[in-house]
Amino acid sequence: MSLYDYWVQFVSYIIGANAPEFLYVILNVLFIVLFYGMFVKFIQKMWSCEKCKMIELN
Repeated sequence: MSLYDYWVQFVSYIIGANAPEFLYVILNVLFIVLFYGMFVKFIQKMWSCEKCKMIELN
């Protein structure tokens, strides 16, 4: 099972089996935004650490 399947199960468990489609759309958009935000923060952290290493080497 993929992460998406788990997410859909989780959402349907919270809202109920008869959740309207637009709720899935909204929640999936939120999920993607959160995931993307975490990904960007992680890259920024890695990038700043690389810069720190460069500065330390010089």
